[in-house]
Amino acid sequence: MKTSTWIALVSISCFLLNPDFSYAQKSNTSINIAYFGNNFWNPGAQFQVNSTIKNNVHHLQLSFFTDPQSHSALLINYGISIYKKTFYFEVSPLGLFRSILRNTYSISENGSVSEPSNFSGNWYYSPGLSIGIHKRRRFHTKLQFQILTPYNSTLMPLVNWSIGYRIYQPKI
Repeated sequence: MKTSTWIALVSISCFLLNPDFSYAQKSNTSINIAYFGNNFWNPGAQFQVNSTIKNNVHHLQLSFFTDPQSHSALLINYGISIYKKTFYFEVSPLGLFRSILRNTYSISENGSVSEPSNFSGNWYYSPGLSIGIHKRRRFHTKLQFQILTPYNSTLMPLVNWSIGYRIYQPKI
């Protein structure tokens, strides 16, 4: 995916989460941080901003994880959260996944191996669904399901888990 597409998605997401819209009569923004684990064992972190606009909770998540043997990854998702008592659901139709590979080398046409490539990897479109449990919207844990596409001409499921805490919530 081109860098301009990445910049456009981040800009649009930040614009949509801005609580100063003229149509946002009731708006508040909260910030969450969490431990983020890909496939339950690859460690990482997650930063999430929730903004309530006209009774809809929009979220923007920025996550990363590292697999010590092969790669690291950066994820960004935008979507809507639905809270029902102690459970919540998140639908993230806009998602990007960037893999960053380790120890990747280039081979020239004459067969010689060149220096390692920096930041080699791939971009993937990654929509997702999440289900979680929260306590007074402060402590939370969630299971996140995503699909990476196109992944070698097909789809690849991705399962993530996070446990975190809301570090900022304004008083209304």
